[in-house]
Amino acid sequence: MDTNLVTESYVLQTASRRWGLDPVRTGTEYHSPCPRCGGRDRLVIFENGFVWCRPGNGHCGMTAWLDDDQPYTPDTNYPRVDLAHIRRQQKDETLAAWQDGFKQGFFVRQWHEAMQEAQRAWYRKRGIEDWLQDYYELGYMPEKWVSAKEGNYILPAYTIPTRDSEFNIVGMQYRLADPPKGVQKYRYEGGVPAHPFFAVTGEFERAIVVEGAFKAIVVADRYVAREKHLQVVGLTFNGLDNDGWVMQKLEGFKSIWLILDPDSTEQARAIQKLRKGIKVVDNLGMKVDDAFLAGMTANQFKNYCDQAR
Repeated sequence: MDTNLVTESYVLQTASRRWGLDPVRTGTEYHSPCPRCGGRDRLVIFENGFVWCRPGNGHCGMTAWLDDDQPYTPDTNYPRVDLAHIRRQQKDETLAAWQDGFKQGFFVRQWHEAMQEAQRAWYRKRGIEDWLQDYYELGYMPEKWVSAKEGNYILPAYTIPTRDSEFNIVGMQYRLADPPKGVQKYRYEGGVPAHPFFAVTGEFERAIVVEGAFKAIVVADRYVAREKHLQVVGLTFNGLDNDGWVMQKLEGFKSIWLILDPDSTEQARAIQKLRKGIKVVDNLGMKVDDAFLAGMTANQFKNYCDQAR
């Protein structure tokens, strides 16, 4: 499919010509009844031209492409397509395009150098010393445009470049310094899929997986510096990703110790079901970075990991 052809007019004209449909646009998708089963608003046309009838409740799950140019008949045998695979490909392409554009401007060093003592102290309070701030090029920006249900804001934010295992920047996180009530404090680059944060450079068979970049940095500093041969990954998504794009980034590890926040037991179990080799560490009684700040030693942490189920 030539995605350059997938304009709104192309979608509307092709859907009308092939199936007599008049799809309605919602965000980057188009919705209409399915020409095969008649399910109301079940048919989804994605921005890359992929067509899918959402299955369930007797609906057919039909898949097709806009430009295969085959008119619909009751006997049409549409190919079965792995929709999750299609979505993962879309996320990979979106991320690659963002990275290329971001490298042109490359604001990371500018935001890092903008930090004053007050911002560095803010990071230190979270267990991230100055040398770690410099190593990961953590930063600060005085004005971050934020959209929320309550309205739009311009707020100061701490900047966290997301790194892969080769230390390339693959995304950006923003931690709002003092968000108004009801406004989520963590933000990601708009339209760019949230990528896991890799705290250690290199390829490893084992990994500790925690929630967020700050926890990953603290664990890497307080434990992995002694343990070696171990990656620390900060998950940077809210909830499970339905198409498995985030978990796909963890496929190279044979063994994973999963340490989520104390209130994330159900999420940990759901992640554990996705693949073998995941052990859940849920006996810390607090967030892992808070435990280290409260005085937990590397040996004590290792004991907790050894008891993982």
